[in-house]
Amino acid sequence: MTRREKTAGALVVTGMFLTATDSLITAIAGTALLGAGAVVLNWEEIRRAVRTARTKKSPARTGTRTRQAKITTGTSYQKEKGMSSHV
Repeated sequence: MTRREKTAGALVVTGMFLTATDSLITAIAGTALLGAGAVVLNWEEIRRAVRTARTKKSPARTGTRTRQAKITTGTSYQKEKGMSSHV
């Protein structure tokens, strides 16, 4: 086991013990320790996800905005009456 896994395990076990107590304050502290243990255990995956989110560029920032296509077809009532469309 790595040091990170041991630390996460200690936090989770302590959090489970404190969650099982009768006091509300210690139950809240136990829940916080459970969350901290989960974050410590998944820290590498969290860092990797943040890194990939930073490196991805959104379409608005890349400058590749698409222009809207101009509508060149007339409507059906213009075709029936023989009206020209000024598009």
